[in-house]
Amino acid sequence: MSYAKIFFEENKDIKDYCLDHIDYERTFDPSAPLKNLSVKDVKNKQEVLSANLLELRVQAEKMQLAYENSNLLSISNSLVRMEPYQLDCVNQVMNNVRQRALIADDVGLGKTIEAGLIFKELEARRRIDRALFVVPAHLQKKWLREMERFFDLGLTLADRTWVESQKRKWGENTNIWEQSDDYLIASMAFLRQPEFEEPLSKAFWDLVIVDECHKAAKRGNTPSKTSKRVENISHNTDSLLLLSATPHDGKEKSFRSLISYVDPYLVAPEKELYKDDIEFIMIRRSKEMIYDDEGERVFPDREVKTIQVEMTQEERTFYEAVTDYVRNIYNKSELLNEPIVGFMTALMQKRLVSSLGAIKETLQRRLDSLRNKENVKDLSQEAKLYYEGEDLEEMDKEKAEKDFMKVTSTYEDLKEEIMYLEDLVVKAENISIDTKAERIINFIHKLLDENPREKVLIFTEYTDTLNYLLNMFKEEYWGEEILVIHGGINKEERNKIEKEFNYGSSRILFATDAASEGIDLQKSCHIMINI
Repeated sequence: MSYAKIFFEENKDIKDYCLDHIDYERTFDPSAPLKNLSVKDVKNKQEVLSANLLELRVQAEKMQLAYENSNLLSISNSLVRMEPYQLDCVNQVMNNVRQRALIADDVGLGKTIEAGLIFKELEARRRIDRALFVVPAHLQKKWLREMERFFDLGLTLADRTWVESQKRKWGENTNIWEQSDDYLIASMAFLRQPEFEEPLSKAFWDLVIVDECHKAAKRGNTPSKTSKRVENISHNTDSLLLLSATPHDGKEKSFRSLISYVDPYLVAPEKELYKDDIEFIMIRRSKEMIYDDEGERVFPDREVKTIQVEMTQEERTFYEAVTDYVRNIYNKSELLNEPIVGFMTALMQKRLVSSLGAIKETLQRRLDSLRNKENVKDLSQEAKLYYEGEDLEEMDKEKAEKDFMKVTSTYEDLKEEIMYLEDLVVKAENISIDTKAERIINFIHKLLDENPREKVLIFTEYTDTLNYLLNMFKEEYWGEEILVIHGGINKEERNKIEKEFNYGSSRILFATDAASEGIDLQKSCHIMINI
């Protein structure tokens, strides 16, 4: 760069200016004597050499730069109706020295829109050439659709087909993650494959966006493959946006791991995490904080009630019998060490308190596998990941649990376990009342009798519980008004169900994990039962 020293005659001051930042045009030879110049040239020479005019020009340039950096350029090139709180989020992120933040707004406040606005803002300022979106597999199409619809942003799906095409283009030994100049979107499950560990560690990005980042939080003593991969990627990018409505699961370690992805210095060993540190990098707003121009709440109050359900004596006896089975019978397999037995005990107990139908189906599958001699001598990849704390997709989670139930001992005589299981299945069938299911049915009966136009979402973790309750509900008078969303239903069908529930006559929706993320069920329903 070239610099010039400008002398200000009025105040005898000298200032340095970078000529690269100044537009100027020479219209004459400044060394020529004034007597050799025309009247017009003399006037031009006086203007060019005037330090006062140059000072005004520089001040104008400063004002222009200040205007450009204090206004959001992305407002004019986005097709989305933006709320004031969303613009406030974008402003907060863009005013930081580095655009690295954890956006933890409530569900329904538009974290996807905020991330898209920040992306477009960085793009408008020519700060993005390479970007990577990391999302759960079932949300990929949602991101592709919304980025295209609202921001005219075409993302390239990085899947197996893309990988193979890039290898053909660049060669087998080339790091395709470094070569691509596209804006990529990939699922967490796809990126955690071992073959991508080293290539991704060498690739650098201008921006990385991680949706549902709580799935990548570190839990327990051994980090999951997802958490290790996201941690690696987050440290190889200039700008980083982590998105989650539930960043804190009540355990400080997992929350600190998310903060460390944004800024590792805030969570150095032995360093206490202060509120000011968190507020500096985390944007967190609940619906209770959102007001309109008249000062009225935009979203109504959310009431959370925990209803205690006491087990009957039959249910309690059965619960203890299942726990005893896992600890003393199921654990005879050589594959099952003490921690895994504890894991399976907790899993069985969770299924038992979820519903009688869920635990009955689990025990029946175990019994059938032993009768059919479907012995598993090694845990599947899904089962290993599930045990290690990996947050799997719904179908993979169900496969992992089924695989755990097929693990058998190497000892030859399985009669003891088969007899024990047969007894447990009979006990489950003989329990006359599922207290929790009965309580739910009575609640919904009363609710819909009092307000026939009301709608209810029933959410459960297990498909077995969903099917069990669904059979009970279909015996009631609701009939065709019931809708169902689970992992086996494709995205297009889910969209139709979402539309029907929000705008149609159906009043009851059963849903599993597949509907917990990426689908807006709040347009016409404000009552959710979580089993």
